[in-house]
Amino acid sequence: MSVLATLTMSGALPLNELNVRTPGSADDLLRELAMLHQGGLVDFDGQLPETAEIVQDARQIRLTRAGLRKALV
Repeated sequence: MSVLATLTMSGALPLNELNVRTPGSADDLLRELAMLHQGGLVDFDGQLPETAEIVQDARQIRLTRAGLRKALV
């Protein structure tokens, strides 16, 4: 399941939980989140952590209105 689909079904999630709920590696997740953030589809506070720190990072990842629109189309 993609990040957009997971956030659509669950709402905002802590990064560490999103890592558990989505397939692929933590590196894959960070790359996808960076692309989605650049496209204005997800939002979060600050910058994404290094891969090794993802399991402890509780920052909320949330869909923007544009992200919700894209996920529902």
